[in-house]
Amino acid sequence: MMGLDTAAGLLGKGRLADELCITVRNLNYKIGGERGACDADIIAAARGLEERAKRFLAHAQKLRAVVSQAISPSAKQPGLTDLGIAA
Repeated sequence: MMGLDTAAGLLGKGRLADELCITVRNLNYKIGGERGACDADIIAAARGLEERAKRFLAHAQKLRAVVSQAISPSAKQPGLTDLGIAA
């Protein structure tokens, strides 16, 4: 099933298999079509992707906060001596 294959590519097969409470071998069978994927499998895969997306967004917000502090006009810009470099 293509949707599970894409989810496995984004999450990793081990993590997706854990979300589905199956082995990686059984996940490969589902991806290959030898075994069926039920609605619960798709919902579990979506839940895993949503959890990972939340972590990505949280990290992106942290990075933006660091950049906004660095470019703030009142922020102190490091000089050569702050970096331990003699002029």
